[in-house]
Amino acid sequence: MPQPPPPLLPFPQNVLFRYVKGEWVTVKEGIEWEIYNDLEDDDGFKWILTIGSEVEEEVLDELKLQYDTPGQRVTFLSPEQGIYTYFVASRAEYDRLGDQFDRALFENREGVAYSEDAVRKQMKGFEEWHAGRDDVDEFMSDYGEDPDAEGGGLMDVDEPTTCGRAAEDEFSFMNIGAGQNSFAVRGSHIDVFRNAHGGMTDAGVSVNVTPSRGGFFTPSKTLLTNQESKMLLLSPLSGNAPGLSTPPAAGMRTLYDMDLERESVVREYAFKKDDVEIPISDIVHDDKASGLTQAPTFLALDSNRICRFDTRTAEGVVADLTYDGGKDYARGTNFTCIATAGAGQVVTGSRDGRLRMYRGKDNLSRASTNLPSYGSPITAVDVTYDGKWVLATTDSFLMLVKTSFRDDKGNGVTGFTKSMNGGNSCAPRMLRLRGDDMGKVGPMARFSGGRFTWVTEQGTKERWIVARVGSHTIMWNMQRIVREEAKAEARGRGGMRVAGLNSYVLERSEEDVVDAHFVHDKWRHRNGDEAVVVLTRHNLFAGCDDDE
Repeated sequence: MPQPPPPLLPFPQNVLFRYVKGEWVTVKEGIEWEIYNDLEDDDGFKWILTIGSEVEEEVLDELKLQYDTPGQRVTFLSPEQGIYTYFVASRAEYDRLGDQFDRALFENREGVAYSEDAVRKQMKGFEEWHAGRDDVDEFMSDYGEDPDAEGGGLMDVDEPTTCGRAAEDEFSFMNIGAGQNSFAVRGSHIDVFRNAHGGMTDAGVSVNVTPSRGGFFTPSKTLLTNQESKMLLLSPLSGNAPGLSTPPAAGMRTLYDMDLERESVVREYAFKKDDVEIPISDIVHDDKASGLTQAPTFLALDSNRICRFDTRTAEGVVADLTYDGGKDYARGTNFTCIATAGAGQVVTGSRDGRLRMYRGKDNLSRASTNLPSYGSPITAVDVTYDGKWVLATTDSFLMLVKTSFRDDKGNGVTGFTKSMNGGNSCAPRMLRLRGDDMGKVGPMARFSGGRFTWVTEQGTKERWIVARVGSHTIMWNMQRIVREEAKAEARGRGGMRVAGLNSYVLERSEEDVVDAHFVHDKWRHRNGDEAVVVLTRHNLFAGCDDDE
């Protein structure tokens, strides 16, 4: 959203502004608001926000309402009319608007009346978070004194090394390697790039994704394995793979094993448990560094299932993966994404907005921590190597969770080994853009693919966060996020604090960004600065040190 108009305090009456063609226009002064329940007669919940006769919107997360408490105003997105800012002259009335909006949002989202008991049931031990209370000093303890975490420089995307491809072939995502090569998926091709300090260069090599039984397809996910000499390729669902001569069964996926040195698919796997094929939507390494080893196992995810598979099977071009444990949930988990830390800790995101943390790949039956939902489906998750921070991506914001805290005995633990409920742990922080930058990215743009700097060794801290939104790439500095906490005035409502408003870099590309990654820690710029690779539909943008 665009930067709101200048502060109006003191001002004798409420004012509504609308953002039109790059500037704020006064819609009406002395305009009043109301939040009413359109289903009150039917004992249901459909709360509506009205501001005079100009605004009438259902109270939903899609409004992307942002609070500016020092300025006594709210900024929000009307899907039909664009961006508004509403200034409230009285602080008491501003607080009343916020309280009523939060309650209305809770009832519209949960379908139950707002009460302390209802909040307690939803938050399940995290009520202090909902009230906006946690240990700020604990949140600041990890990065505040680290002089090396400042990490200033980033790739200069205005003068990148550009690797373009034919207009008819579109890139979909990247697989960044720690060794010699990295890869970008382009239709049924996998293009090879040489890693270099500060980025990468085009190797001029493209490998066709051709299964042993013929045909072609665009992988939906890939994993580098066996010391990055092989790549596992997850097929799309059967209906989305018309080029396969032997497509998977309806609703199922196939896994292919590609030998990168031979540049060919050498084996085809089926996901099975007790000889019955099972659906899988995502795959991930056992831990952050297992792709650099010869580890034969990996984790797989579906909406109500987490499991582990072993690629060591009987000889043959077509084989069944060996099921190596996991958990099938009867219903309700709605998993959407998964990530692992350095010691194998597992975090999952879900469609209902919950984060679950598991001790490790051998302890998937019950989550150590089950964080309550803040209303938005989680589309991507990442975790630092040491497991002390988790990042969740939603369409409207990123959520940064510090998992480390001290238990009742004063011992340092994380949410992967002990539940984070109670007063000792830190509430999540919301990462979003400032109002002026929301205007740049566009009101309908969605956040995607948030991830930390990629490290694979204990003792090295992740210093940046990268995500994409529309045609822009956003990079937050971790240390600055933490340092800002002591002086931040911006606060979210409903238990989520806003952080990082002055801790990011925003870069624009000429077309939509489909993926953005930090290079592996060993391929940073020689001066120690981080390097980012940005993938758009037809170009890969990567810096590179001059001496490479």
